[in-house]
Amino acid sequence: MPWKEINVMDERKEFMMKVLKSNDSFKSLCQEFGVSTKTGYKWFNRFISEGIDGLNDRSRRPRHHSLQLSENIICRLIKLKTAHMSWGPKR
Repeated sequence: MPWKEINVMDERKEFMMKVLKSNDSFKSLCQEFGVSTKTGYKWFNRFISEGIDGLNDRSRRPRHHSLQLSENIICRLIKLKTAHMSWGPKR
């Protein structure tokens, strides 16, 4: 007997269709699909705000670094360094 292939996006779409059409409780639908209610509400809110594209996985990469300098400060540092080449360690 061959294994049934499951596509993540198809499962999420099916979950959304059942949420919108079914009279079952949200919690029971989440249990049926094996997700927590927190995840179910996250998908539901994304689906409402972004449509089908909101169900795609998102990157876990940070959007910005907490210690990253702004472009303005970097430009000021470069100007200061070029104006005072003798400052800093000897080469």
